[in-house]
Amino acid sequence: MIKQLLLTTVLFLGLTSLIQAQQVAKGLHQILTTEEANPTSIYIKIGTPNVEVKKTAGTRIRVSGKVRISIPNLYFLEHLVKQGRYTLNVTPSGDGGLTLEDKSKTAIMLRGQECKEEIYFTIYVPQTIETVVVENTLTGASNVVVVQ
Repeated sequence: MIKQLLLTTVLFLGLTSLIQAQQVAKGLHQILTTEEANPTSIYIKIGTPNVEVKKTAGTRIRVSGKVRISIPNLYFLEHLVKQGRYTLNVTPSGDGGLTLEDKSKTAIMLRGQECKEEIYFTIYVPQTIETVVVENTLTGASNVVVVQ
């Protein structure tokens, strides 16, 4: 009985580590400045539903995030990050607001299979921001976000 329990535990731990080894993750950090003096709104166009918006002191926009891909190759992920695949760009919208968006992305194909990407962003906006709209560019859905 003890041998069977021990064997089951070892198999479970082995499978868990094998599944986790099939993905790699990396943190993302970015600080964005804008020419807009006191922006009151921001429109975020981004290709992930995993977006959280928080207020912070100052005039800069800080972006913190995490990306996880299904290809177990950290060097490949670091290359994607260095090439700017997950970089966000801010532009004035002309009416006292800002637009924050990511690059449009094509699917990553490797050996005929699509690489799955999971992207999470926490965006820290200046306290002058009153209105935040987030559009998921993958689905086209947009909604007003309450800033914490």
